[in-house]
Amino acid sequence: MTSVLSAKMHQVAGDNEFRKRSNGELQLIATKAQAPVLLKQQIADWPMVQAAQRSQLDLEAYLRRFDAGLEMLTFALEKRFDGRIFYNDDFSGMNFEKLTMNLPAFLTAIAKNHQTLYMGSTNIQKYFPGLRDENELEFGISKTDTVANLWLGNQSLIAAHFDFPNNFACNLCGTRVVTLFPPEQVDNLYIGPLDFNPAGPAISLVNPDAPDFDKYPKYQQAIAASIEVVLEPGDVLFIPSMWWHQIRACSDFNLLMNYWWKPTPAWMPSPMQALNLALMTMKALPAEQKQAWQHLFQQFVFEDRNFAHIPHFAQGVLGELDELTARKLRAQILAALNR
Repeated sequence: MTSVLSAKMHQVAGDNEFRKRSNGELQLIATKAQAPVLLKQQIADWPMVQAAQRSQLDLEAYLRRFDAGLEMLTFALEKRFDGRIFYNDDFSGMNFEKLTMNLPAFLTAIAKNHQTLYMGSTNIQKYFPGLRDENELEFGISKTDTVANLWLGNQSLIAAHFDFPNNFACNLCGTRVVTLFPPEQVDNLYIGPLDFNPAGPAISLVNPDAPDFDKYPKYQQAIAASIEVVLEPGDVLFIPSMWWHQIRACSDFNLLMNYWWKPTPAWMPSPMQALNLALMTMKALPAEQKQAWQHLFQQFVFEDRNFAHIPHFAQGVLGELDELTARKLRAQILAALNR
């Protein structure tokens, strides 16, 4: 893995990787870090981690204390897929079944170990109320601006994907191996469909356990640019917005809690909607028109240009965007789409 990116990660994390970071240092990472940061044993004193260290039964009992009794979405796939949550062989669907289970049923099923079970993105406030009060990472972002989830299962492999929110991934039980790719590696990851995928985000189609370099030759460049991180219980990994990450859960029982928060105000929609609109309105344009629009996007969106030649009061959407202006834009877009 590249020494340059590893050095970036180490530089932000500090010289002593086992030193617990202060709330102020966590806030600095959450707001300023541009590369992944590994925080060894940052949450080793959390009650959930302590319960897991005693035994799996103790951790299960701890989770049951907060269980709201609701059924949760679970992915189930046969063992022959080696935990790789992916498409089926002919790309007509997926290789897993979606089930709903409550916590006791899930724990009973995972103990049998007959299949891969993966309960992901389970909202803590809804399904485990009160759990976050005893297990909280303080990093300067208010609870109302963060979403906390649990990810529970046995051995699984989640293909490389990106999330728009920033992410603190807190490993509670089991070992995870996370492979991270910087955003500019998108072309080398051979990304699949945007609107037909296992769980929402588009994923890399390359099998990391047996990459076909004849079919996916540029994946070798992605590997060269990647960072691989091993997460043990008590470790925390900061994953910046837009970084691609592949996650392998290695143990018979794995539990991770993560925090997501957007780098933009809550009233601002995801840029993914802009990409969808661009695909709908621009993809079929002639090449010369695409190039013209590329210049416009560069001028008005991707470069921080000074529009001082326009009076401040008249800059409109070219000025500082606020919630009121965003609402007007949203109304204009909806009106255009509904024609």
